[in-house]
This record gives sequence, structure tokens and C-alpha cells, in this order.
Amino acid sequence: MPPACYPKLDDTERFAMTLSLWDDLESVAAFAYNGAHAEALMRRKDWFQSLGLPSYVAWWVAEDHNLDWKEGSDRLDHLHAHGSSAFAFNFAKPFDASVIRAALIAQRWKPRRDRMRPCRNKPLS
Repeated sequence: MPPACYPKLDDTERFAMTLSLWDDLESVAAFAYNGAHAEALMRRKDWFQSLGLPSYVAWWVAEDHNLDWKEGSDRLDHLHAHGSSAFAFNFAKPFDASVIRAALIAQRWKPRRDRMRPCRNKPLS
């Protein structure tokens, strides 16, 4: 399920999507910007058309959370529409894991989802 912000592609155009879980931002950054993955990133313009859209999104989840493609697409669309936030962010304006801890605490005290309010944390400097 491609993000809604991406244009509809015909049969000759492709884009890559992955969905993975990481324990911390340092680990994913070390993977993304070193070794074979970094070499591939340097050549991405040879393989993919630049669309001027976010190419990745990050967010914090609870340890028992199950990811799916729709959630990833929705978060990427949110990043595109609203910029980096605690809900969906990038490495340029990351948020720390306290976002998920605050949400879990709120959930314990107010178990009804309709009463929960989003955390309004500031990005890390």
C-alpha cells in the first residue's frame, strides 16, 4: 500500500518500501549511513526518480506493537502533510522515546482512546 502522497505509478515505474523495527535512532542511523546501505543510498538517483517527497518516516512504538504497511503509509503521509512531529518524524528533526512512554502512562490512567490527547514534545536539538 503506497502512501497517498506518492503519485500513482504506471507499470514501468517503481519505488522501494521497507518496514523494520529498531531499538534506537543511533542503530538505524548507523545502518542507513554506513556500509553497503550507504553505498546504495549514494546511487539511489541512478535507480529512482526523485519525487521531492519523504522517503522514510520514523515513530516510536511499544515493545509489543505489531507494525503493518498501512500504518507505515499513514505515518509517511502525516510527515509529508505536517512535517516532523512526535507522531511521525525524520532524522533531521527527531523525537526521543519519551513520546511513547508518555502515551503509555496516559493510556493506563485514561484507558479510553477517545480521551487520549497527543503528546506535544519538542524535537531534540
